[in-house]
Amino acid sequence: KVALASFCRSGNTYMRNLLEQISGLYTGSDMQLDLSCPFTTSLYDAGMQGEGIVDDRVWIVKTHFPELDRLELPFDAQKAIILVRNPFDVIDSYFNMGATGSHSKSISDKEYERFAQHWDNFIAEKSEMWAAFHQFWLNAKIPTFIVRYEDLRQNPQSTMTDVFKFLLGTNEFTSSGLQTNIEAYFGDQERKQTIYKPRVGSILKSLPRYSRAQVKTILKNGEKEIEMLGYLSDCFLKQVDVKVTCGSEIKKAVKQGEYFKGANQKALDQACSAMSLSARSIVINDEDTCKVPEDNYYSVVMNEIRPFVEIVQK
Repeated sequence: KVALASFCRSGNTYMRNLLEQISGLYTGSDMQLDLSCPFTTSLYDAGMQGEGIVDDRVWIVKTHFPELDRLELPFDAQKAIILVRNPFDVIDSYFNMGATGSHSKSISDKEYERFAQHWDNFIAEKSEMWAAFHQFWLNAKIPTFIVRYEDLRQNPQSTMTDVFKFLLGTNEFTSSGLQTNIEAYFGDQERKQTIYKPRVGSILKSLPRYSRAQVKTILKNGEKEIEMLGYLSDCFLKQVDVKVTCGSEIKKAVKQGEYFKGANQKALDQACSAMSLSARSIVINDEDTCKVPEDNYYSVVMNEIRPFVEIVQK
């Protein structure tokens, strides 16, 4: 069983769509469906038939564990794909989801000023949660393959090729069938993104909504994880326009994008070893597993902001 883990709003559904379209297999999800709550059934209604399934009917199971584990279904995972996204775009997208009650709608820019204190508190809480979530998965004791959302959007074909090599536990495809599927999918514009329409937004488009102090808060709370995931490149730092001094011994390798590349090669080597896979597993949604900081402010956004915001995009 493979866990497809991500912090909320990191592109998990976009990734699931790619996996399903290329492989022809439904992906599962650990979220229990509640027919009285349209939010929990929206993806199922959109065509993702594996929602709420974690048993042997599915191979890959979406999870936001350990960020969310209160109502989710437990399952054992022998491998994991961790889908990551820079914290600036994640936190902004998360705020929009809480404020609109939708996966795909957005609030107007003026609402960030109108609810400035809520926005500031949300940033502080979510940046801590983002860091703790990724710290958990970067230290997971099972083969864990890192996929950056930014790479998935900019170089989808090569990224998905690497993902399927990890899934199949091979350094190269022994059959041309899957490679043909990948090439065919990305060559067919009409098939792309048929299940789920994400919020419109380019990489780091959210940055103007953050003050310099808020940017520093995010970098401070998640400095190590941001480094390890390659988000302290010269290009990235130039865009956030904040000078960051990091004392980590891995900084040089990280800035060259070598840390997670090396981690992925290690994960691929482990995935190719049947002995490695049979030796370990982790229980997803285990109550005794390390948790991220408690989520207190999302409900505040839902209750105190959602009834009053102006929605500008559907």
